Amino acid sequence: MTQLVVSVEELDTTIAYNDSEVVVNLGKSQDVSMCVPFRTMTGGHPTVEQPAVSQLSAEMTASPDSVTLQRVTGTIQTVDSVTFIVEFDSDAVTLQQGTFSLSGTSATATPSSYTASATFVVFNYKNSATPDNVDCMVVRLVLTDSTTLTFTRQASDGQIDGFYYLVEAKSSEFTVQHFTQAFTGSTLTYDVAIPSAITVARSFVLGSQTCSEAESDSGSNFNYKIIDTDSVLMSRGNDSTHNGSGDCEMQVIQLAVGQLATDVQHVDLDIADSGEDDTTAISAVTVANTALVPGSLLGSYENDRNGSNGMGSSMAQFSIDSTVQISANRQDTLTWGNQKTEIQVLDFELAGAPAAGQPTMRRWGGIPHMNLGTRRSW
Repeated sequence: MTQLVVSVEELDTTIAYNDSEVVVNLGKSQDVSMCVPFRTMTGGHPTVEQPAVSQLSAEMTASPDSVTLQRVTGTIQTVDSVTFIVEFDSDAVTLQQGTFSLSGTSATATPSSYTASATFVVFNYKNSATPDNVDCMVVRLVLTDSTTLTFTRQASDGQIDGFYYLVEAKSSEFTVQHFTQAFTGSTLTYDVAIPSAITVARSFVLGSQTCSEAESDSGSNFNYKIIDTDSVLMSRGNDSTHNGSGDCEMQVIQLAVGQLATDVQHVDLDIADSGEDDTTAISAVTVANTALVPGSLLGSYENDRNGSNGMGSSMAQFSIDSTVQISANRQDTLTWGNQKTEIQVLDFELAGAPAAGQPTMRRWGGIPHMNLGTRRSW
């Protein structure tokens, strides 16, 4: 078995008022073809409408090595974003980076053949317009067959343009289970069975969903949390008139023994009604090797406000404050409702990481390269 991860980098940035794009340079000499961006962002509009102004696509780009964040153009608010760039080892995984577009309610992408039980997919996107409704903004991903990814939504206002990152283990570095849960307007929580039992301390979930509700309401925003060895809890806030129905797709990834320096931490962050942020203690991690991965790929989470509170108030960015603390922050103009989010703290054992006090070894262009600096260089 090969170590999965070569490096992790946290990038904090702001897309200014009226700007639609920002390019953030990488700082660890990464191979961008082996990088996956796990992006989080605050809501960016002070009214209940136009959730599209907050949705960011994230594209890994070269020359210079960077991540490009984009959103719809127009007169729109500032959005803050924290993106964790995870660089995978080419000896451990095959990584396919691709694009998709949704002009209607369904579209496919055709990567090279993959094995679903060894594959997870991260995706992100933006909308070309600023519709007031959420049903055209909430996108679900299904691994349809060995050469097809299917993206769906329940309304077609504006065109969705996005990027996917398909990560496939070459050996036994991780396993993946894919499963679906339908939801209706009358039910707020689902205890969803994982097909085969997992080890919680080595596992994390990635979820996405469609939703029939057009309003920008709490009923459209789900949180995903692994709660025990055989179930994932899906939860959303209560809006008696706008909860909507749809389908959720979940990917549960279990990492092999030895891929993590510490157990996965499943941490709850709880931003109070009218509050902007929350901090919580975690068990000690190595900050430079750690990524924060939300359960929701869509960037919006459970919010209990009953009424048109907006998708934006259910969005947040997440940061590592220290070895023992993380935080969540949302836009001060969108502090509506109690937002609950589960963050998965992944402290990786890096590829080539030496014993304490020994020189590091990493691959540049497939050639081993000796780095005589400290482990902090990771």
